[in-house]
Amino acid sequence: SLSIDHLDCWNPSEISWTGRDDGLPNERFHHLTKALAWNQLNEHQKGKHALLGFCSDEGVKRNLGRIGASKGPLKLRESFKNLALDPHFKQEILDLGDVCCHSSDLEKAQKQLGVAVSHLQTLAMKTVVLGGGHETAWGVCQGLMGLEDLAIINLDAHFDLRSLLEGGKGSSGTPFWQMAQACGQFQKKFNYTVLGVQAAANTSSLFARADKLGVRYLSAQQIREANGSKTAHHLVDEILKKHKTVYLSICLDVFAQAFAPGVSAPQ
Repeated sequence: SLSIDHLDCWNPSEISWTGRDDGLPNERFHHLTKALAWNQLNEHQKGKHALLGFCSDEGVKRNLGRIGASKGPLKLRESFKNLALDPHFKQEILDLGDVCCHSSDLEKAQKQLGVAVSHLQTLAMKTVVLGGGHETAWGVCQGLMGLEDLAIINLDAHFDLRSLLEGGKGSSGTPFWQMAQACGQFQKKFNYTVLGVQAAANTSSLFARADKLGVRYLSAQQIREANGSKTAHHLVDEILKKHKTVYLSICLDVFAQAFAPGVSAPQ
């Protein structure tokens, strides 16, 4: 019942879209990015790129992990605002601020993120959501439930198919279990692929659940083996050819600890 006009968890982005300038236009990320309030979003922005954040530590906290992910949207924006753009990229990027989890009410924040994502899809906007813990994914998935022929590709050390906590509450480890349940409720196929799964990060019961749900996956070890990267590429190509809509989720703990030491599960 929520509408885009009632996003009371919404905050404008803290980032200033200024940075290094070599004297030529549209060379860096910040040149083509501008902040925009939700009430300024209209049909004129149709088809553009949208950027929004999900500031939450609650899912990681519930999952007994190391908190700090709520700062992710700001830190990610700061890290890439000065990066050089592909010279052929000319599309404007609209920064629409952050959905924030207040007073531990993760479910409300996820629902509002879903409303925002759904609205952006009606405008055919290519949307990038910056988390947040991986509870971000269940918020995004709620906004994609109305789309036909949806496939999910998750780059992750974990399946994130854990059971809900007491009281039916989710965490950073449950988003795709929640999506699987929602797909069953609405009689939709659960098309889920995980690349980078690690044996030490998932119990045997989680592997069994993934198999039962028909999840396709390649382990980190399989990808590192000879021709493993090629196998992963073929799998992704196959998904892209078969499905109209693809949601790509990237969990930073899929990377080696040396490259992502600050995540909740760096090991």
